[in-house]
Amino acid sequence: MTSTIEILEQNKNNIYILHYSSSNMRKLPVKISSITLSKYNQDTPVTFSIASKSEKEVLSDFFEHIKNNPDKIYVGWNLKNITYGTQVLERRYRELLGKEPPIIDNVFDLDGIIEKKYGRKYVGHEPQGKLYNLLQLNNISIMDLFSGKTEADLYEKEDFRKIEMSNSRKAMGINIILKLMFDNKLKTKASIIWKASYKIDNSPFLKVLGYSFAVIGFILGVAGFFKT
Repeated sequence: MTSTIEILEQNKNNIYILHYSSSNMRKLPVKISSITLSKYNQDTPVTFSIASKSEKEVLSDFFEHIKNNPDKIYVGWNLKNITYGTQVLERRYRELLGKEPPIIDNVFDLDGIIEKKYGRKYVGHEPQGKLYNLLQLNNISIMDLFSGKTEADLYEKEDFRKIEMSNSRKAMGINIILKLMFDNKLKTKASIIWKASYKIDNSPFLKVLGYSFAVIGFILGVAGFFKT
């Protein structure tokens, strides 16, 4: 069975990294401050930001890209649900423009993909979240990068340029993490047992070998039982 990461690798030329920043997620309406798109394995992200245009223009420009690129794949961080996913962008588009946005198809959450491969404890949450810690662990630059909470505070201070830089930095970091995943070079804090289990589950040869040992063990156990 083909894994999600294998599907992405087979289509890596169609991948865009997607990351956005906003006002406080706990307070409605959630306002979008910047959206960054970066082609896979390229270090020239494009950021739509309210540092230089209105929020309405930011969303219009972003969804224009979505409309013009229906075949692209979008990989982001923590894009799991209605609280943090692309639904937030779609909802804000409806609020500001009064119409339905182009549909964002083929969205993948890299955090969830890594978690499935290495387990829920592949990296810690403290002090500034899993993405920050994973970047540090893999010696990826965190210069100008702020936590989501800090970005929300910067939004209240109207320091939109710093948010833009942070959002862009995160997109570049996610891009590198994805490449490390493809190359099987990503460093995590997953246990040796979990890594071994993953390799067995994803190797037909090791699966057959493990099954064979289990059958042999069962037969020997039954034979020993009847001897007694």
